[in-house]
Amino acid sequence: MVTFSYDNLVKIISDYKKEFAKRFPGEIYKWKAVKHFQEHWDIYAPDFKGMLRQALSYGKKDNLLTSMQYFPKTMLEKFCDINSDQVRDMFLTLYDERKGLDYRINYFTQSAKDLLKQWNKGKMHYQDFRAITTYLWLRYPDKYYIYKYSCAKALAERLGSSYIPKKGIGANEVVEVFRLYDEVSEYLLKDSELRMMLDDVLTDDCYRDNRLRTLVVDLAYFVGEKSKMSQLFKIVGKKGFPEMPVADTDMKVDKDDSSKEVNKYTKEDFLKEVYMSGEDYDALKYLVETKKNVILQGAPGVGKTFCARRLAWSMMGVKDESRVAFVQFHQSYSYED
Repeated sequence: MVTFSYDNLVKIISDYKKEFAKRFPGEIYKWKAVKHFQEHWDIYAPDFKGMLRQALSYGKKDNLLTSMQYFPKTMLEKFCDINSDQVRDMFLTLYDERKGLDYRINYFTQSAKDLLKQWNKGKMHYQDFRAITTYLWLRYPDKYYIYKYSCAKALAERLGSSYIPKKGIGANEVVEVFRLYDEVSEYLLKDSELRMMLDDVLTDDCYRDNRLRTLVVDLAYFVGEKSKMSQLFKIVGKKGFPEMPVADTDMKVDKDDSSKEVNKYTKEDFLKEVYMSGEDYDALKYLVETKKNVILQGAPGVGKTFCARRLAWSMMGVKDESRVAFVQFHQSYSYED
C-alpha cells in the first residue's frame, strides 16, 4: 500500500473543484474517447488495422495518441502493414488479465521493438508507458489509468507519497504509480460532491467513469500543469518583474469598415478563462515580452492553444482573431508504405 497525506489530497481536490467548471470543457474528450473506443473495439475484426484506426481515433481529439513528434497510433498502423496478426497478439496479451501487468507491458514493448526492426525505416516505435497505459485505460477504464511520468511525479510529490516515480526501473514504475492512483480513486469515490459535479457535465457520448479512474487521470494532469507553471515562475523569480511599456489598447474601428469588431480583453478576462494564477500569468507575459517567445509544454488537450490565443489577446488588449496567427511545424520522416 502506498501512503500519502490525506490533508494534501483534500487541498488538491479543493483546488480542482474550484477550477472544474472552467477546466472540464477542454478535458471532456477523455471521457468521450473511452466510450468511442468501447463501441468500436473488436480484437477479432478481420480488418484489424481498420478497426484499430477507428477505435483509437476520436474525431479531432485523437491526439491522446498523436501529437507533434509523438505518434504511437501511426506506428501501430505501420506495424499492421508488416504483420497485422502480431499487432493483434500484442493487444491480446496486453488485455489478458490473467498475466501480471509488468509482464504485459514488457511484452508489448518488446514486440514493438521487434516490429521496428522488421520495418527498418525508423528509430522509434513510440510504444512507451504513456501509450501502452492509454490502451489499457481505454479498454478497462474502471481499472487502469493513463500514466505520464511528469504528472505522476508532480502528484506524488504534492501528496507527500511514500512512493515517488523514478525512471529507469522498468514497468514496475507504472505498477507502483497505479497503486497510488488506486488509493486516490478510493478517496474520490467517497466525495459525493465531486461525483455530482462530474455527472452534471458528462454527456450521452461520454463514458460514465464509475470508478472515477479517468477523473484521477485528470486530477494528475491538473497537478502536473500547476507544477509546470510554478517551475516557470521560479525560473523568472519571485522578486517581481520589470515594468514594461504598455501599448495603447484603445483600438478604433475604421469608419469605412463597420463590420470589423474588436472587444477589449484584459488580464482579468484571461484569468477568468484560463486556470492560471495572476503570478503565473505575469511570469508568462514577461517571458514573451522579454524573450519574444515561450514554449507551452503539456499533454494533448490540456489547453495550450486555448491559453496562447488568450495570452495574445490580453497582451494586445483586444479580442481580435484577425491579429492572431497559428503556424504548425512538421518534422519530415521517410515513412514508406
